[in-house]
Amino acid sequence: MNGLMLPGGHPENVLVVLAPPHQEYRAALTEQTIKKFGCTYRSVDENRNKRLLGIMADLKISEIQSDISKLDIREAIYVSYADKPPVQMLLGAPFPGVSQLSGALNGVAIAVDSGFVDKLYEWIAGLDVNDECSFFVRKAK
Repeated sequence: MNGLMLPGGHPENVLVVLAPPHQEYRAALTEQTIKKFGCTYRSVDENRNKRLLGIMADLKISEIQSDISKLDIREAIYVSYADKPPVQMLLGAPFPGVSQLSGALNGVAIAVDSGFVDKLYEWIAGLDVNDECSFFVRKAK
């Protein structure tokens, strides 16, 4: 993972916020606005949360030079632990023909494989999904 490590252990709480991909926005989404307009999913199930961390740990994460304040956030993942600092991953909007997404991991600019989003949707589909995002989340199953 090029020096960027995700802690293992026992994640107590996972919060995922998604911007519906079919929705257009007048401006880039910030962390504040995605929380306002996005779909929110929470899990306190330790086994489910460990599965998500396993998916994230398998990611090929590269540190990049980028201004994360200009990121158009489409997915936000927050993992909290009882005995470790929290993890925050923000992912930007995809671009046609580009196989990586720009993002941030705990404030460090990163690039990850865009296929991670499909795995994230599959993970969410196991939760009780019944909102405006349920169509594309269930579609990923």
